[in-house]
Amino acid sequence: MGRIILCCGEKAENPWYIKETDTKLYSIEELCYYIYNNIYIISQGFFTLGLANWIKEELKLPALADKLKNLVLGRNSCKDMVVTVLCGSDYYQEEELKELIVVMDSLTHMSELQREKYKADLWLKKKRYTLAAMEYRKLLGGQLKELTPEETGDIYHNIGITCLYTGTLEEAAQYFLQAYGRNQNRESLKAYVQACSMAGIPVLELSEEEEKELLTELEESKMAYKETSDYRRLKEAIEKKLQGHAADYHEELNQILKEWKREYRKKVG
Repeated sequence: MGRIILCCGEKAENPWYIKETDTKLYSIEELCYYIYNNIYIISQGFFTLGLANWIKEELKLPALADKLKNLVLGRNSCKDMVVTVLCGSDYYQEEELKELIVVMDSLTHMSELQREKYKADLWLKKKRYTLAAMEYRKLLGGQLKELTPEETGDIYHNIGITCLYTGTLEEAAQYFLQAYGRNQNRESLKAYVQACSMAGIPVLELSEEEEKELLTELEESKMAYKETSDYRRLKEAIEKKLQGHAADYHEELNQILKEWKREYRKKVG
């Protein structure tokens, strides 16, 4: 049986909205959960007087709100504010807080560049492609001396991935090619050939044999796609159309497109 969590404060009528992750929070427990699970992107700027006021007015937790307000005005460390808020509820146990403090301490030993790269990687992992692209491009515009050629190549590769999801295939191909020139990673080379194929542009700097081999691998990936639920739904919709059920076909197709658009907006928003 799980432990009992004592809820503190009230549920907010007006949620706290976090634009970066398109998240609405309604309780101190949700706020604590968000901070704990997004610690790598939580900075001092996350904690504002506005947040303190929301905790006071919406959650009816004036003591916690006053503590946070004083920390914000005193320009205290991000760690101080994280610990203060998390200790304001019973959501996490002492051992969990200690583990989080260890993680935060490790972040202080990262260079600013390493932290920014980690943040960009996290956005990419969460499929927030526009935000990830912004962070990666900022990295390329700064000092890259701290990173190895392989790490720099990986940044180019990841920007290429974001380009695939925002529709700029030619640009994606160029980033994958630049990535391969630095990291010599076969995945970057495969991604380059795939982007060129999708964009209908010629593949550069590859022998005919290498290109043929990579295209064979990509064809195998296409075969794997045919095992996915999206492919099966499309196939079934087409079969309905062939059987004379045009209305059912269009209804299913529109539903699939709506889902894709919804996912697309979430990824690039």
